[in-house]
Amino acid sequence: MAQVKIRLPSTIAKGQSVAVRALVVHPMETVQRDKDGKVVDKVYNYVHTVSADFNGKAIFSGQLTQSVSANPFVTFAFVPQAPGKLTVTFEDTTGEKHTGSVDVAF
Repeated sequence: MAQVKIRLPSTIAKGQSVAVRALVVHPMETVQRDKDGKVVDKVYNYVHTVSADFNGKAIFSGQLTQSVSANPFVTFAFVPQAPGKLTVTFEDTTGEKHTGSVDVAF
């Protein structure tokens, strides 16, 4: 399982926009072709979906492609109205989900 790192500002206020920065340590393997242009058979493994929820409620989702470099990094904002748990999940083409979470406190 890949490692997910999440960063939040050092201080957070109720009702104030918070910038979330999330990174997953992932190889993001890309499709390769041989000299004849045929796809090389192998299991391609790259992150295609990222999503986030706060206290179980979806707050962000996005799609990635194989053109994203290794260790993809996303940034998004949300406005917390109460303390809680922020969870970010990256899903790759092998079906694995890589999840990290942090507590949001005022």
